[in-house]
Amino acid sequence: MMNKRVIRIIGIFLGVSLALWGYTYFQNSSIEKVLEGKDVLDVVPISTNDHLVIYQSDQMIHGDHYSKGILGWGLDGSSAPAIMNRAEDTIFRIDNFSVISINNKGFLYGYVDPMKIKQIRFQNGDFSVRTDVNSSYWHLPMLSEEVSFKAQQLSVILEDGTEVFYPFEGLN
Repeated sequence: MMNKRVIRIIGIFLGVSLALWGYTYFQNSSIEKVLEGKDVLDVVPISTNDHLVIYQSDQMIHGDHYSKGILGWGLDGSSAPAIMNRAEDTIFRIDNFSVISINNKGFLYGYVDPMKIKQIRFQNGDFSVRTDVNSSYWHLPMLSEEVSFKAQQLSVILEDGTEVFYPFEGLN
């Protein structure tokens, strides 16, 4: 009699647990379902189960790390947002970009005025990556999870070909 009661309780517990897991997994089964309602600019696959999601809200651009686990897709980390320029502001400022670390790699992302800036460049020794600016946001991979860098490593290339290095003083 006692064994049947224990088995029944365990069965009910397992059934409820499985139902809760199934419901949660269904709600988070795709990255699109998890991001519903956000103003997503780009979803950058880092690996099969890790994505960098760039989205905007108000006057900010955010970078979030989403990963897929046993309960489906979930937020795994966020960074400080990058602030969008106003028309009267400078061409590019240090608060126009931010960094996030995902799987031992750093990523730069942020706002840019595509009418004033042609490219963003990051260089660390032999590693160099550029992105052409075609929209109001950009993103670049860095060499490692180290998200700090020296002034000569990050630069913007203006439409006239002038290259200006971090911290972008004198851009107006």
